Amino acid sequence: MKPAHFAFSLCLTLSLFLFILSFSIALPIYIRPVYYIYSELSELPERTGYEKAEIREAYDSVLDYLTIPGKDFSVNGMKYSYSGKSHFEDCKRLFSLNTSALIFSFFLTLLILFGSRQKPELSGYRRKSFLYAGALSLIFPAVIGGIALIDFNSAFTLFHKFLFPGKINWIFNPQTDEIINILPEEFFMLCGAIIGLSVLVLSILLIVLGKKKS
Repeated sequence: MKPAHFAFSLCLTLSLFLFILSFSIALPIYIRPVYYIYSELSELPERTGYEKAEIREAYDSVLDYLTIPGKDFSVNGMKYSYSGKSHFEDCKRLFSLNTSALIFSFFLTLLILFGSRQKPELSGYRRKSFLYAGALSLIFPAVIGGIALIDFNSAFTLFHKFLFPGKINWIFNPQTDEIINILPEEFFMLCGAIIGLSVLVLSILLIVLGKKKS
């Protein structure tokens, strides 16, 4: 394999992998009806004592802060601690990083694909890149899903220790950080399932495309 062909295949593989991962993570973040439907089906108002509108407005306030640049922190009147606010500040940086990765990988992938469309000698490398990216992406839901199925609580703890090293501000007190009352563990399990399913579907799609000869 020529160095230029290797570089092309590597860049396309990594770009596709990054796009699949960042796109899947973005789904439960930006598609807010996921939470709205969850709160209805899980009878969250009855379980927590908060009004339906109060729950939705608090969630929207937090998501606005996490996803809109320059937005001030708010939990729509619910009590919060300095520690809890600092955790959301950490989350905002991670959300911004994921959004940047999504935009970057999307345009990089388009640039690579459109830039190589008139080069027949690269068609085989494109298909291999689809296969490699699909296979690489499948490792993510397999490993994370396997750990979560064995012990979700331990996986959840390890996940936070990895993303927020040396910090414990992700451990909320429901009395001082009321927002955690409307964000139960099962909702994060749902988000994880959505991310895993998205990665799985997109990975299989890439593998199918990689195996097509035309």
